[in-house]
Amino acid sequence: MARYLDKSEIFAVSVVGIDAPEGEQCWAAQSTQFARDHLLGRRVMLSAEATLPNTDPTGALVRRVVLDNDMDGDYAIKAAREGAARAHATDHVRLASQLLSAEAGARDTHRGLWTCDGSIPVAAPSPDPGPRPAP
Repeated sequence: MARYLDKSEIFAVSVVGIDAPEGEQCWAAQSTQFARDHLLGRRVMLSAEATLPNTDPTGALVRRVVLDNDMDGDYAIKAAREGAARAHATDHVRLASQLLSAEAGARDTHRGLWTCDGSIPVAAPSPDPGPRPAP
């Protein structure tokens, strides 16, 4: 979820097509920072999906977020490709195949949140061999 400022009004926005980690979930802080780095203080276009409700259960606007002056264009695709969020694509989302492809690329290369949940084994620290016996 992101906040959006329009003149003097602030709106909560639920980004169509992704599910980002929150709270204490693995990679939540990095995902939030990714959103700040790519959205805060930048011009974006919010676009409603005709097949989705206008708001989510929390009252946030449900919108695609299109990045202005950014080669990636769609924020959800960028976040999924970089592993900052999981694709949450349904038949009702226009860019579902692109979102799923972006997520697969991040998952296959172990980027972002795909380093969580045991998807990449973490090597155990080497045990301290202790002092060596004198020759």
